Amino acid sequence: GGGSVEELEDAKINAQLDDVVHLFSEAERAMKLCDQRWLEISDNYALLLLDAVWATLLKHAADRNLDKIASQREAADRLAEARKLLRTLHGADWQRLGQRDDTGPQQAVWVRLFVLQGALAFHRGEIDDARSHFERAEKLRQKLVLGPEDDGKIAQLLSMGFGSHESRAALLACAKDQNRAVARVLKRRADRQAALDAKRQQDKLRKELRAFGKTPSGAVVNAEAVAMLESIGYARVLAAEALRRADNDADAALTLLSSAQTQDDLQLAIIAREQSAAACTDFDMHPESASSDATAVASSAAQPENGYSENEVRGDEALELSAALKENERSYEAADLTNEEFAIRVYQAAISQGR
Repeated sequence: GGGSVEELEDAKINAQLDDVVHLFSEAERAMKLCDQRWLEISDNYALLLLDAVWATLLKHAADRNLDKIASQREAADRLAEARKLLRTLHGADWQRLGQRDDTGPQQAVWVRLFVLQGALAFHRGEIDDARSHFERAEKLRQKLVLGPEDDGKIAQLLSMGFGSHESRAALLACAKDQNRAVARVLKRRADRQAALDAKRQQDKLRKELRAFGKTPSGAVVNAEAVAMLESIGYARVLAAEALRRADNDADAALTLLSSAQTQDDLQLAIIAREQSAAACTDFDMHPESASSDATAVASSAAQPENGYSENEVRGDEALELSAALKENERSYEAADLTNEEFAIRVYQAAISQGR
């Protein structure tokens, strides 16, 4: 029974490895369709070739059939191509890696290459070559790990206020170069802070834009489109109102903004919204409700115990204000006024009642 289970597990592994090798082969064929120049500006293709060789070696090890000459030749060609691409990318002596802040991870790719070259040489019976490749891999690997001799560098970074993890990660990424490690930590911190500040600005802008109400399709005004219109000289409030009317269509909004008469209409709508928001603030209402639910003003006035503070309208004054607002509401429905126009009526009614 035990043997059958082991054979079944081996069969599953072999089937999975067959799929992996096939997928890597398909990916390799697709990558070869690219212009060679694009293959040489990143390590994507080189990493694909290394992964393909590794999967092939695992498959043949599972099959106990590592002596296939065709497979060995195919693996050797892939490794040779990967080495060529990496030399083009990093320089013959890795001189270009000194200009990057990820030297360690890039050198780790060379460790993988040397290990795979050693494994392939071993299975081809080239023991001396295999030993040479493995020794190169181990020598380079030692440079990519921190040892007792690096404690002083770590202590120096810690004394500068850096965390233990970020100090070690920076040293490893920068091939243990302390100055570059400091620069890397500072840059990454600055990048994180810039990203956080940008997110806060975006959140603030979205909050501002919600006050403009919804577009005809019920969406919030698009922040990116507002920023685009701002970049060409339009005020934020004007750009936002144009986009709200244009249902977030930037081209249509730009057309609205290009007309002086339409700009006047937009300005009036903005003023109306600001006035209704001020009136609603007096009535203890949320400003955002002014442009989308003006009837809430009248409802608020009819319930002074829920909507008014100690110093606000009481008793008969509240009833008079409610009646005035309801009258404006009927006029609003009869005349089919816009929300902005009705908001002005609401505001005027509040003023006429001494508010």
